[in-house]
Amino acid sequence: MSGAIPPGVIADAVAAAMLWLRLESDEGVLAGLAETAILTAEAFLGTIIVPRDESAGWDAVPAPIALGVAMLVAHLFEARGGDAAPPEGVAALWRPYRQVRL
Repeated sequence: MSGAIPPGVIADAVAAAMLWLRLESDEGVLAGLAETAILTAEAFLGTIIVPRDESAGWDAVPAPIALGVAMLVAHLFEARGGDAAPPEGVAALWRPYRQVRL
């Protein structure tokens, strides 16, 4: 899981999180949080959810994974500076897509 996440994917994840949070600004802060949330999802799932070559965008991400990313971005935004655990619903959305290696 290496390489930079394409900027278009980050922008789409930010837009989803802004919609979830009902925000109209703070895109810069949310961009960093979106990248963190996507990388967290990929680590949890054990796979890359968006190709780094921009061959597919945010629309190619399954809806439950995308919603989990948006929820995690919202959580990170609302809990900045705190150490509150992420919502359990995020893992519940992602768990069916998790690739477990033995």
